[in-house]
Amino acid sequence: MKTIILIFSSVILTLSNCFSQQQKDYIITLDNEKVFCEIKKTNYKRIVIIKDGEKIKYRAKDIFGYKNGDYLYESGKGKVKYLWRQWVFLKKTIDGDMNLYEINIEVTDKARGGTKISTHHYIRRSNNYMGIFLSARINNFKKICSDCPEFTEKISYERNQTSVEDKVDFFNKNCGKKPTNKSKSSGTIKK
Repeated sequence: MKTIILIFSSVILTLSNCFSQQQKDYIITLDNEKVFCEIKKTNYKRIVIIKDGEKIKYRAKDIFGYKNGDYLYESGKGKVKYLWRQWVFLKKTIDGDMNLYEINIEVTDKARGGTKISTHHYIRRSNNYMGIFLSARINNFKKICSDCPEFTEKISYERNQTSVEDKVDFFNKNCGKKPTNKSKSSGTIKK
């Protein structure tokens, strides 16, 4: 009798764990609604979900973003892999008045043969309603942070001596309008 109860409780616990894992992932529609679903496949331009047993495909321009596991991805236009802007999903790593995003891209390593993973960083201010990601370069930092002379002076002086994460943290702490939450952002996408 004890083994039957133990097996039954084990099955219930396993099923509840599967259900809670499935409900953790969601997409954010253009109407700003959270739709809980199972995320099957993603890349930087598309996502495939399962909702009520139905397979649904979305492009980056069709939704505001999605949460997969512990990571939040937002959509917007950015120059990723190509010279023109295209709609993409980027992983949010720092949330604040200035947000930091990253994407890992597989590139061909001609010198050594084969491929390698290259991480690219992008920035976007929270008040950017156009949804455009800018690559995390000094000129782009200066362009979108001109309202904070302390920050533009600091990055002009230090140039490449500090990491992108440190620059974004410095801006959010000294010039930002809302508190920051470093890495594994789980907040709601606001556009």
